[in-house]
Amino acid sequence: MTLEIQKNIPVPARGYGRGRQLSSESEIALKMKPGDSVLCPNEVIYRRVIKCLSNYKRPYTSRRSPEGFRVWRIDGRKAQQLLNGRVAATL
Repeated sequence: MTLEIQKNIPVPARGYGRGRQLSSESEIALKMKPGDSVLCPNEVIYRRVIKCLSNYKRPYTSRRSPEGFRVWRIDGRKAQQLLNGRVAATL
């Protein structure tokens, strides 16, 4: 194999944004605002949603229902105030 030198070949642009793609469950979880909820029909989807919210440090709460699992996005400030109120009441 022989190599030859070529001239006037432009350098291609860098490929930004070619990393891992978010799953559709993760995209939905990140779009949720405090007070929104999503119904997860099975435990696999439920785990994906809560793992995404946990990784991005978004407060959430969840409950099991007859249809599956329901996950609510909550306002972290209210949860912290509630927690502080309980701690202050016990001291």
